[in-house]
Amino acid sequence: MLQISDFLKSERERLGLTQEEIASKCGVSKRTYIYYEQGERVPNTDFLAALTQIGGDVMYVLSGIRGVAQLSSLENMVLNAFNALNDEEKLQALGFLTGLKTQKSNGINQSAGGNVTNMVAGNMKK
Repeated sequence: MLQISDFLKSERERLGLTQEEIASKCGVSKRTYIYYEQGERVPNTDFLAALTQIGGDVMYVLSGIRGVAQLSSLENMVLNAFNALNDEEKLQALGFLTGLKTQKSNGINQSAGGNVTNMVAGNMKK
């Protein structure tokens, strides 16, 4: 049967941290952290609170059930950068990201710019 120690190791690996890195970030010695992963000790609330602060899923560590909407480090970085933008910049960023997923079709490209009052239909090939 899986235990907290197994879930803790799995969560550390998901975060991409070594035992020494997670111990340092969560305020315990490497030896103490190793005891946690070996099941010789149970993490205390200070450790679990610190784990949450670095993106760890404490619900998973305690129960083996993933919490809702757990974001990766990269997703957190993107979200933080997006939240730092003003409303106009957010719209531009969304337009850019949406454009990345748009597929080109048959090499046909249509564009309009400036004060366009007349449009001519047809295909432009590069």
